[in-house]
Amino acid sequence: YFYILDAGAADVLIKQTDGSELKVLEYKPGGSFGELALLHGEPRLASVRATEDCATWALDRDTFRKIMMSTGKQDMNERTQFLSKVSLLDELTLFERFKIAEAMEVRNFADGESIVAEGDPGSEFFIIQTGNCNCYKKTLKF
Repeated sequence: YFYILDAGAADVLIKQTDGSELKVLEYKPGGSFGELALLHGEPRLASVRATEDCATWALDRDTFRKIMMSTGKQDMNERTQFLSKVSLLDELTLFERFKIAEAMEVRNFADGESIVAEGDPGSEFFIIQTGNCNCYKKTLKF
């Protein structure tokens, strides 16, 4: 099933080689999980455990796949493939890359348009998918 958390909270746990569980994420209402196993037909890579009483909505595999096929499964596969080529993300698991791909949004910039400016708060992370950019640093003259 694909689950959407309607109420409550839950932790995402990944089993370590020593048998312990590592908390990697926490879901609040609106969070969703289970898509990776349904999309790729693989065993689930993480456990999700309620940390308070929860209410969820669940979609079976067939319904989920039909929806995804009509609304961007190819796009998610392309994003996941793209992220697998970003060396900064090499240490991430497939699950972690998928969650990033799920949250990513494409932004287009025209030639010469500023993407970020020196001094701006660092609240976003950009990966250049296509094209080129130049980076500039202000320097002080003595």
